[in-house]
Order: sequence, then C-alpha cells, then structure tokens
Amino acid sequence: MSGLACLLDRRGAPVRERRIHALDDGIAIYGASSTTLCDGPVGIVVRHDGSDRARHCHGPIKDRRTGLVVAVAGLFCPVGPSSVAGRDPARIGCARWLLEQWTSVVTRLIDEIAGSFTLVIAEPAIGKLSVFRDHLGDLKVYHHLDHRQLIAATEAGAILRDPVITAEPDE
Repeated sequence: MSGLACLLDRRGAPVRERRIHALDDGIAIYGASSTTLCDGPVGIVVRHDGSDRARHCHGPIKDRRTGLVVAVAGLFCPVGPSSVAGRDPARIGCARWLLEQWTSVVTRLIDEIAGSFTLVIAEPAIGKLSVFRDHLGDLKVYHHLDHRQLIAATEAGAILRDPVITAEPDE
C-alpha cells in the first residue's frame, strides 16, 4: 500500500522541502520509504514500502516536456478505450501510465480507470493541483484549503502536521 500528501502554495511561493517532510511524517504508516518532489508552488510526497518497484509505480514523477507532475497512492488498471492505446500500468507503473495517457479531458481519463487509488496531477508552471480518488472512495482524501494553500493527503494527520495549520479539524 502507499499514501501521499501534496501542497499547493496558492500565492505562488516555492514550497520548501521541510514542509513536505512534515506532511511525510503524517503518512509514515504506509511504508519505510518516501519520495518527494518540490517544484515551485507544488510539493508532493509519496510513501511506499521502500522497493524500487513501488517508487517506480507511484512517483511522484515529472514529464520534462510538459512539466506535468503525477503521483499515485494505491493501484489501478485501465478499463476504458484509452487502455488499448497505452501500455499496461502494471508493467510501467501507474504514475508513468497516467503521464502517457494524459489528455486535456481529465474526467474521461479518470472514468477509464478502476481500482483503489488517490492520485495527484500537478501543473506547477500555472500553479494548478488536481486531486482525485477512486470512484468508491476506498482510499480517502482529506484536505485543507485557505487563502494561502491547498493541502491534500490520504491521512488527516499529514495535514495537521503542517506548521501553518492552526484551526481545529472540521469533519
């Protein structure tokens, strides 16, 4: 299993790694190893079992050509028409598969995958962060949104560890 946490600074300020490490502590239950990416106003951490296969599968990874960043917690498989055109996510990793399949019609692509997942698609150049979860809500997504930031994570504890959070949780 894997977990993730992500942060978008809505003012456009660069996200510092120490903030991402604070979020990482909140998802430590998912495994022994984490992979982080800080790119301008976006920071993402994925926690996994520590194997190279898990890191390869979940990301976060960045497409050098487009700047798009993708991270996945959990696993999915394609069930729609786009799966015919692409490679098998079990072989190349879910995050890599998403980068290869990405189109501007996000909802269509999300509708064409099934499984237990939470995924993040970030476009740091324009300060955009999209967070999705599986259709049945098997993996939860908790979030905090204010005028300064958006934080989302598979565990509420990750959000509460951010030093900027001062409010009590609102269930």
